[in-house]
Amino acid sequence: MNLTALFGLLGGLLVLAFLANKLFAWTRVPDVVVLIATGIVLGPVLHVARAEQFQTVTHAFGTLALLLILFEGGLDLDIKKTLIHFPGGLVFGVLSFGMALGSVAAVFHYTQRSSWLDAALVGAVLGCTSSSIVLPILQQLQGRDPIKVILLLESTLGDVFAVLTVGALLDFRAGSGAGGTVLARGVAVQILLAIALAVALGFAWARMLSLLSERRFWPVLTLAVVLLLYAGTEALHASGLLAVLSFGLALANLPSRGHDALEQQWSFISRPDPKEQILSSLKEEHAAELKSLLEEQTRKQR
Repeated sequence: MNLTALFGLLGGLLVLAFLANKLFAWTRVPDVVVLIATGIVLGPVLHVARAEQFQTVTHAFGTLALLLILFEGGLDLDIKKTLIHFPGGLVFGVLSFGMALGSVAAVFHYTQRSSWLDAALVGAVLGCTSSSIVLPILQQLQGRDPIKVILLLESTLGDVFAVLTVGALLDFRAGSGAGGTVLARGVAVQILLAIALAVALGFAWARMLSLLSERRFWPVLTLAVVLLLYAGTEALHASGLLAVLSFGLALANLPSRGHDALEQQWSFISRPDPKEQILSSLKEEHAAELKSLLEEQTRKQR
């Protein structure tokens, strides 16, 4: 596929994603599902596009989109609620990943007649829920905050579990004998290191926002910091996805005069419903009118 056709296809998919997002209120079908169905139709059904044609660009675009989704998701989180529900998200992530790994491994072992080690590798790869699928759906569905926070943490930590489990199984196959203790230590190091780097950078950048929020193109600089944080965390063999989520969480909860401007600039990812904005403004106007009438009535009674 040439460059012109690639850009044409990308533009069409962006328009389709926008329309699917707007139609969600009527169809109740998340835009992610619509895009997956479109990919099936364009690929295996009509053979308009082949997956191998996009191998050089899909990984980069997919990772960038996931980083934006995680950062925006972190901006929407409350630090108190996240800390309260973090143990629940961790336990749920461990249980869901373990059950999915065991189920997939068992099916693969008995249907393909493979070894348990190969089956476990397949289960580890397919055992985690993808953050790129879960987070956009959570943003569109109406649900209680505890459920959203736990599912967000579970999908983010699932990526960490999958990477570490696959690495441990490959080391075990090579004969290095990585055990459960090594795996648990690796999970703890990845989580703690990612959170520590994100909080430290979030504290520093929250101070910088008060100075940069009046400058031109400062949101692009914030995006650059997100990308550098992800690259640096991954270079240290920690979870870059968890670091980006924690960075957004830190910026949303640390005191900064630039935080409100940051949320407004990032609203292109999940813009509020105009209908809700209009209703909110009307409620504020009515509240102001009612307050003035009550004050006037009080003065007359006096």
